[in-house]
Formats: sequence, C-alpha cells, structure tokens
Amino acid sequence: MRLLEFLCRYKNFVAFLMCLGSAINSVRFVGEWDNFCGVISVQIFFGQGFYCYIAKKTIRLAPGGVKVDHPWEVRLLVGGLALLVYLGMFAFNGYGRDWG
Repeated sequence: MRLLEFLCRYKNFVAFLMCLGSAINSVRFVGEWDNFCGVISVQIFFGQGFYCYIAKKTIRLAPGGVKVDHPWEVRLLVGGLALLVYLGMFAFNGYGRDWG
C-alpha cells in the first residue's frame, strides 16, 4: 500500500507525468492524424480515470461512473483497468493499412 499512498500524495505530479507521456507517445504518429488523435484521446480518457482513482474522486469511465462511496474493491478494479488500458496504448503501433 505504500505505492498507493505515494501516488495519492503526489497525484498532481503523477497526472503531469501521464500527460507528458501521452504527448510524447502521440508525437510518433505526427502525419498520421487518425492514429495521433486516437492514441491521445484514449490515453487522456483512461488516464483521467486512473487520476480520479488516486485522487479519491468519482471515476468516470462509464455512464454514472464509480463513486467514492462504492466498495474499495470495485474502485481498485476500475482504476486498475484504466491504468492497464493507458499503459497498453504505449504498445499500440497504429491501425493496419492492409485489412485483407
């Protein structure tokens, strides 16, 4: 739990690093605007979900979101999913041009 306490304490710095990482990751698609916009949009959307988890606010990944008074297991699951998708987008290599 020390990692979670650290993330909660420095949540604004973590948010800054996540935004910077998203911007740097998206720059590799400059010129391919469908990939650029798609990657940065997905990373911002799921990044804010993880930020809301560590900031102890309502996580807005679905209609209604996961409120602060929901069980901690549900919040952990949704926050972890948001972080997983956010990090997974770093491995995204763009939409394939040869669909078959």
